[in-house]
Amino acid sequence: FITFNPVEGTEPMKEIKKPIDYFRPAQMEELREGCETLRDRAIIEVLRSTGARVGEVPPINRDDLDWKTGDIMILSEKSGKYRTLYVDEVARFHLKRYLDQRRDTNEAMFVWEKAPYNRLGKSGIRSAVKAIGAREGMDCRVYPHKLRKTLGMYLKNRGADIGDIQEIMGHANPTVTSRYYAQSTPETLRNVRKRTAA
Repeated sequence: FITFNPVEGTEPMKEIKKPIDYFRPAQMEELREGCETLRDRAIIEVLRSTGARVGEVPPINRDDLDWKTGDIMILSEKSGKYRTLYVDEVARFHLKRYLDQRRDTNEAMFVWEKAPYNRLGKSGIRSAVKAIGAREGMDCRVYPHKLRKTLGMYLKNRGADIGDIQEIMGHANPTVTSRYYAQSTPETLRNVRKRTAA
């Protein structure tokens, strides 16, 4: 029998964290330029504004949005609990333009662009976002979840409290929020220096 732990002196493996993948402001403008239809623009702005997971968007109906406050109550895809998404004024503007020009009777917020105008699903949203990036010839990965991470980094870079970020992003575990958004980025540090400069 071995009377000691042979791996006791072994140093634990270091986890190398990749920088978080999010859209910079110029890349967001590229995405907007790549939008060909009102639906394209509405999808981009709603995902950017709410930070919703792609699976949380298809069940949303037109009447779920409070147009005065921008609030939408949804059932979280991960936690199975209800939470509120916030659609800002810019996103509401583009969403209203899209909804006003629709001639179908489907109650869904986003539908196919051609008959029979069924509710747009997760794969449809992914395809639409990917097509926008490809159309604009963007040299970075383009996918819906990246817009969610962009909102998280936007909040972080503007000094939002980690607890507020957790609530807005709908993370059940604060560890998840800390893993992605607690570390400072060069942009965060630049903003701190600007705010504290004499």
